[in-house]
Amino acid sequence: MVLAVSLVSVPSAPRAQTNQAYEFAAEYIRGLGEIEALRIESEKEEKESRSDSAKMATCVRATERIGLEITSHIAILSGFRFGPPFEKVVPLLVSLYESKRDVHSRMGEICSAFLRGLRPGVDFGQIASDAPKLTAQLEHIDKTLLPASALVFSTLIDQRPDDQNHLSHLSIAAAERDRLVASLNSYFGNRLDEKNPNYAVGAAELLRNYLTKKGYKCSDEPW
Repeated sequence: MVLAVSLVSVPSAPRAQTNQAYEFAAEYIRGLGEIEALRIESEKEEKESRSDSAKMATCVRATERIGLEITSHIAILSGFRFGPPFEKVVPLLVSLYESKRDVHSRMGEICSAFLRGLRPGVDFGQIASDAPKLTAQLEHIDKTLLPASALVFSTLIDQRPDDQNHLSHLSIAAAERDRLVASLNSYFGNRLDEKNPNYAVGAAELLRNYLTKKGYKCSDEPW
């Protein structure tokens, strides 16, 4: 499948002399990997917790860590601009990550409430019933983020047609493509080859497949 994209770069000052599409893809991978690493770490800490209060403390700490990482990711993503028809790619990603951050924030509030214990006027039944709803919301957001990898890849496609009038090249050099693939492998490792990965790993796998298996040449390869 060939993905076509028309780009108009409006880089901020620090990116004026660099390939914005490469930096955008690199940041997408970094955020995907860092947030997934924090999720795995929080799961490990929760399993090692010896009491309910320890589990709640772990939840508070984990949601705060993930929220801070998402905030950092949003700030960096917001610095990128692409022209039609992909001008909505960055706002879409930012919106999804903002929603993801809000869900983690609410989860942290729930864990904090249980950690503080019974208090007048606090409806713990209602709070407890909100938890599975938030889990479902988070799963839906992550599911929506999975196909975003195709949009991220599309920003890397060079719009100059080859002699067959095909968009056959990427705007990045082979070394840059290899760095993106190496970053995906570093963050996700053998999990990229799992048959039923979670949505974060699936998004990383999808992007790696586009970079390595779709037949696009790099900018420094023959036209």
